[in-house]
Amino acid sequence: MASTTRRDLLKSLGIAGTAALLGVHARRGLAFEKAPAASPPHASAPGAAPAGERTGKAGVAVVKRVDAFGSSGSSALGAYAEVVRRMRALPSSDSRNWLNFADIHKNFCPHGNWYFLPWHRAYLMALEQVGRQLLGNANFALPYWDWTKNGAMPPQFFDRNSALFNPTRELKAGESLCDRLSGPDCKAYYGPDMVREVVNARPFQNFGSTMPQGQNSTDTRWQRERGSKDRLEYGPHDNTHGLIGGEMGSVPTSARDPVFYLHHANIDRFWSAWSGCGGRAESDSRWRDFKFVKNFPTADGTSRSDVVVSSLIDTTLLGYEYDDLRSLTDFCLKTSEVQRAIQYRSLVVAEYKTAQTVRLDRISEAQLKLPRKLSISPKAVGAGAAASEGNEGPRIFAILRGVTFPRATGQTVRVFVDRANPSASAKADDGGYVTSFGFFGAHGDHAGHGDTMDLRIDVTEALSKLAADGRLQPDRIRIQLSSAAYAGEKVDPEASQFHYSSIELEEQTAVHSK
Repeated sequence: MASTTRRDLLKSLGIAGTAALLGVHARRGLAFEKAPAASPPHASAPGAAPAGERTGKAGVAVVKRVDAFGSSGSSALGAYAEVVRRMRALPSSDSRNWLNFADIHKNFCPHGNWYFLPWHRAYLMALEQVGRQLLGNANFALPYWDWTKNGAMPPQFFDRNSALFNPTRELKAGESLCDRLSGPDCKAYYGPDMVREVVNARPFQNFGSTMPQGQNSTDTRWQRERGSKDRLEYGPHDNTHGLIGGEMGSVPTSARDPVFYLHHANIDRFWSAWSGCGGRAESDSRWRDFKFVKNFPTADGTSRSDVVVSSLIDTTLLGYEYDDLRSLTDFCLKTSEVQRAIQYRSLVVAEYKTAQTVRLDRISEAQLKLPRKLSISPKAVGAGAAASEGNEGPRIFAILRGVTFPRATGQTVRVFVDRANPSASAKADDGGYVTSFGFFGAHGDHAGHGDTMDLRIDVTEALSKLAADGRLQPDRIRIQLSSAAYAGEKVDPEASQFHYSSIELEEQTAVHSK
C-alpha cells in the first residue's frame, strides 16, 4: 500500500476539493475542518498561516506544543481547560463528548506493541482538532508536561473550579512523582540514563515497542495484539500512569483524566527527539501500511476517519512541533550517514522456561545457561551506542514473557543481572542493577490487551559493567527481580505478587547495509 497522501486523507474526511474554499489548514494524517466562529477567527491571506503559526514543509501551517511550566504554559493550559469544559458540555450522543472521547482509548488503544506511539499521536491530534473546532481557534495546541524536569503536575490540575481537576488521583498537589518512589526508581523512570537510552535506541523496535508476535499482515486484528514493551513504555509511560493513580492508573479510564493528554504529549515529544537524534521510522510494511480504521472522530463529530501509520511520522507535515527538544536531544550520541544504514538481526541465545512468582521484598532469580560466551565489551557504552558511536558489538535483551498484573499495582520492580548478594534486600548499590518497571493497572482482560505483558529490557550496559569488574560469567547469566511498594504505601503482600512465564535472552547484532 502506498503512503497516504493529503488528498487521500481529505477524501477520507469527506472534504476533498473544498479545503481551499473553506480555508482549511490541511495537515497530513488527520485534517481539521473549518472551525465555527465561536470566537473571532484569525484573519489571514489565502493560503497563509494564521497568526501564531509558521509555515513548514509543503506549505503546511505549523503550531507549537509548549511546556506547561514554560512562559506560554499558563495560557495554553487555560485554552485546554476550556476545550475540556466544552467537550464535557456536549450531549452524550456526540462522539466528541468528553467521556465518549475517553472511551476511544479504552476501545482502540494499542499498548505493548509497535503501534503504541503512532496511535497515541493520532489520538492527541484528534483532540486538538476537536478543540480547534469548539474554540474557533485554528492555533489551539496541547501543552506537554515534561516530567523529566518537573515531577509535580501543573497546579492548575488541582484547582477544583477548573475542568482540569480530577478527584480520583492519588498524587497530591505539589507532590512529585518521585516522592512516591524510593531507591533507584526515580532515576530509572525519569533520570538522564533513561533519556540517554531512549533517544539513542536503534532500531525503531528498540524504542517504540515491538511487532506483535506472529504478525503476518496489516489486518486490523493486530492493532492490540501483544508485542514487547521497550523502556519508554514500561518506564516513564507506565509508571506516570500508575503513580498518579485513580482513573489515570487504569487503561479503561485513564483518558478521562485531563492530565492524560499532557503526559502523552511528552511521550510523543520523545518520539520527535528520537527522530532528531537520527532515529529512522520502522520500514516494515506491516507497520507503515497499517490503518487505524474509524478510530477517531472528525473535528465536527459527524464521522470517523481512517489513519495510516506512515502518515504519522513527520510532525511538521502533521502541522505541529515542540517548542523545545533540547533537554532530550542534548543526550544524542554521535551519528554518521554510514551508521544510519545499519540493519539488525536478532537471535534468542538462552531461555529460562520455568514460571516464577515475584513477591514483595523478596528476590526472584532465573539462571540462564549460555551455549557460548557472549561478546560483551568491558566498557560501559550506554544504551543505543551500538548504532550511534560505531560500537557494533551485539546488544543483549532480557525479554520477560507473560508478566501478570498484580491486584495491588502500587509497587515498583527492580531488575538486576548477577547481583553480588542475591540473598540480601535488593539495593541498587549491590551492583548489577539494570532498571525498574511498574504496572499500568488494569484488571480482567487489561482493557482488550489480555491479562499479561511482555517486557524487553536492555541489559547490555549492566553486562559491560560486570565485564569491567571481572564478574561476568562465560556460561550463565542470572536475572533477578525484586518488588517494593511505593514509598510510604502499605501494600498487601498477597495482592502484590505477580508471575512471569519465561525469560528469553536475545542477542541483537548490527549489520551495515549497502
